[in-house]
Formats: sequence, structure tokens, C-alpha cells
Amino acid sequence: SARSQFEPGERRVRLIPLRASGQLAFGSYSWNEERGAYAPTALQVLTMDGPRIGEIAGFVTPEAFSRFGLPETLEP
Repeated sequence: SARSQFEPGERRVRLIPLRASGQLAFGSYSWNEERGAYAPTALQVLTMDGPRIGEIAGFVTPEAFSRFGLPETLEP
């Protein structure tokens, strides 16, 4: 049977920290077997509630990565 890339223990992700609208954020990259590299997946923007994370907004817009100076791919 075919295995999803999202099964527990199977997902390979890398995060790059950045700032978006003055807030802490991360560019999330997922492993892409065909490319042999990590490909842009989503921007995760954190809203802080004091010292804790109050909310995480995810934007599945890989085309926006270049606007934040993020690379097109990450090598393994």
C-alpha cells in the first residue's frame, strides 16, 4: 500500500525563522523526494501571549517565500 508523507514518524520538515508583520514566524519546508530537497510548504506566524504562544496562523502559500528572502529549496 502507498504511504502518505504525513504518517506519524514519516514527515521530514525544516523550519527557518523570520519576522512577518513584526511577529515571530517560520518558513516551513517539507521533504520532496522528487526534488531531492526540502520544498517550501507554509508560513507559520506566531502571536505571542506574554511568554507563551497564543496562536499560530498557517499560510500555505509557498509562492510568498521569496518575499521574505527565503530560499526556493533547502538541501538535505
